[in-house]
Amino acid sequence: MKTLIFTFLMASFFGCEKQNQTDAAAANGKIKVYVCTRGCYQYLLETNGEVYFPDFVPEDLKKDGQLVTYTGEVTDSTTTVLKPAPNDVPIPDFEAKNIHIISMEAR
Repeated sequence: MKTLIFTFLMASFFGCEKQNQTDAAAANGKIKVYVCTRGCYQYLLETNGEVYFPDFVPEDLKKDGQLVTYTGEVTDSTTTVLKPAPNDVPIPDFEAKNIHIISMEAR
C-alpha cells in the first residue's frame, strides 16, 4: 500500500512539473545571432514572432538567418540575452524564454 501511495505521489509531482512546459513540436524557425562581446555569441531561435533561448544549437546551424525545423519544449524559465556596452563588457539586453531542443535540422 505504501508503494502504491508513493508511486501516485511521485506521478502527481512529475505530472505537475510537465504542466509548466509548452510543446513546440514540429515548428519552423530561424537562428538569430546576438553578439554579447568580442568573441562571445548567443544563438537564439526566432519562431512565430517570438525569440527563444535554445539549450542546444548544432554547430553547422550556428549562422545568422539559418532556417531550421525543430522539435522542442518551451519552458517557463528565461535567460538574459546580453549585448556589448561601449567598453565591450556584456550587459543585459532582454529576457528570452528557454526552449529545450529535442531535434533541429536545416530547412
